[in-house]
Amino acid sequence: MATSLKKKNRPVLLSNLVGCASPVNYVCTVAHEEAIISASDDRTLRVWAKRTAAQYWPTICHTYQSAVSALAYDGETRRLFVGLGSGSIHEYVLSEDINRMEPKRTYNAHTGRVTALKVNIENNWLLSASRDKSFEWYCTSTGRQRGNFKTQSWCTAVEYP
Repeated sequence: MATSLKKKNRPVLLSNLVGCASPVNYVCTVAHEEAIISASDDRTLRVWAKRTAAQYWPTICHTYQSAVSALAYDGETRRLFVGLGSGSIHEYVLSEDINRMEPKRTYNAHTGRVTALKVNIENNWLLSASRDKSFEWYCTSTGRQRGNFKTQSWCTAVEYP
């Protein structure tokens, strides 16, 4: 099947991020900006802005106590949710010029590494999964836990429309 692909159908590398020494766990784009947010095992969250034709440069580099393992970003409200290896989730509001993050709230959500986050602003929900074998959801207006579900093994992904 791979041999039947034509050259014009193959993916093309447009640019890359230089400067991460450890594995990058998650990357998301910033809506309406030429910017990317990355989460890394080197305990950093970076916001990268496109400065030249194909080069991205960090505008924010925030270091945490443990690995940054998951991200969720809502471009409409500019809210950024950062899941850590320690189990906590930090909420920020990203500035319009993407040069700073304003802390809003910390969720003491899990006892193990956060593996996935999904935000649904319409319902004010933050959904999270973790290696502590739990799936939890929170109200983003109040920060209160709305429910949880314990599983037999690690939770690794979350999806919601």
